[in-house]
Amino acid sequence: MKTKLTLMSAAAAITLLCAPAVQAGEGWYLSLEGGGNWVDDASFSSDFDAAGVINDHSTANGSLPFDTGWAVLASTGYGMGGWRVEVEGGFRHNDADNATSSIELDEWSAMMNVLYDIKLTRSFALTLGAGAGGDYAHLKMNDIGFDEGEWNFAYQGIAGLSIALSKRLDMVINYHYLRVTSPEFSGPATDVAPGTLLLGLDDVSKHTATLG
Repeated sequence: MKTKLTLMSAAAAITLLCAPAVQAGEGWYLSLEGGGNWVDDASFSSDFDAAGVINDHSTANGSLPFDTGWAVLASTGYGMGGWRVEVEGGFRHNDADNATSSIELDEWSAMMNVLYDIKLTRSFALTLGAGAGGDYAHLKMNDIGFDEGEWNFAYQGIAGLSIALSKRLDMVINYHYLRVTSPEFSGPATDVAPGTLLLGLDDVSKHTATLG
């Protein structure tokens, strides 16, 4: 945890030193942010097919409560007055709070965002926006040897506050609500016996708060 906090602090420091200001209004900009990520409890259904056994299926339903995780987001875009269009890449990590299995969820996202900056004062601006793209979810269930990933459609809403530190440098505080549509994972697993596990989730919602 100490290493993760150090990395996020370093990312924020690099951003403060290098990133052009979004409040400049016109032209290209870069942004780098780090912070916390929270996943809503995800409902699931599963089907385990034991290898070499005909019609031997075991099914289960429930929900996965995830622990607080961390996220890093990077974006580049172009400002046109108050409007901005950007491409955003992100990485999020969370562990599931499950007493019976050690579960890790890593996600890489690639999003296209449209944002609008509302100038509040000379130094402060409110940002509202939305985006859509893809999310690659990699799910590991270490106790049963399950390790699979897949791409799904994702969309998000964005709200933030930017503070102008200089003509070309802003500090930003952002919130992303990201929703991934019905991820489904299928692959080999070792349960009581080797077999294939099919695990389907309902839409997964994530809340990410970042500083950059």
